[in-house]
Amino acid sequence: MNRRKERVQLKEIWNAFAEEAVWNRKVMCQSDRLLNSHFLVELIPGLPPSQAERTLHNSWAQHLQETEAPFAVSEAHESLADLESSTRCIRSGLYYAFDVVHYFDSRPVPGTNDLVTDTQEKAIFKLAMNEAIEEEEELAAFTERARREEKDSERTVVAFVEDQTARLSSEAAETLAQALQSLEKRQIHIEQREDAMTDAVRQMHARLLQLRSDAAIATRRLEKALYIREQRNKGSSAWRKRKAPVSVMIASSFGSDQSEFGAPTMELEKLRLSTTT
Repeated sequence: MNRRKERVQLKEIWNAFAEEAVWNRKVMCQSDRLLNSHFLVELIPGLPPSQAERTLHNSWAQHLQETEAPFAVSEAHESLADLESSTRCIRSGLYYAFDVVHYFDSRPVPGTNDLVTDTQEKAIFKLAMNEAIEEEEELAAFTERARREEKDSERTVVAFVEDQTARLSSEAAETLAQALQSLEKRQIHIEQREDAMTDAVRQMHARLLQLRSDAAIATRRLEKALYIREQRNKGSSAWRKRKAPVSVMIASSFGSDQSEFGAPTMELEKLRLSTTT
């Protein structure tokens, strides 16, 4: 006997069952023998009864946790529906019993005065009848009050559902309006950027066209100046060829045909000044 109340390890408990089954795991798992704390105490030497009960309890809890699915809220719908149906049946039966009792209690009793002759008995009978009438009135009032409370509770539930639906609708509409407003601001910003980019591209295109026109004018003027220089070199002497400045030919080309090619640009003016100097 374990006098010091020492705990037995689970491995020793397992070895005790394995030794009983001749170390055959299949035989151990197929056993359908019911276990209790007394059997464990007798099978395993030195096992305290409290530890045996605790071990069985923990093992059973672990077994239920592994074999049974946890309870979910969706599973309560069927049970609640059955409970509501049973409650309605009981209430309907109560109403039916009340109608039957009210029908038979309200029927006149012939010959009541003849049946009761004693004055004391008449007083007792009258008191009992008054109490029965009062109880009947109280039961009718209770039934009517229960019906009113049921209707009030239904109206309260309907009003609560309507309020919550309206609140959710307003919140959804507000969220949608904020999202649409943010999207509209973003679209306006994108359109403004597109307009700015279009203006910049348009200005760049106009500038490129202007530069192209200026380059064409400069090319034609340079070609004309070169042609005039070649013609003068052909018809002049060697002394004039050495002394003829290029600036005179360029200036004469600019001065003679400005009406044809237009006014010289800033680049051509710089070129003419550089050649003259």
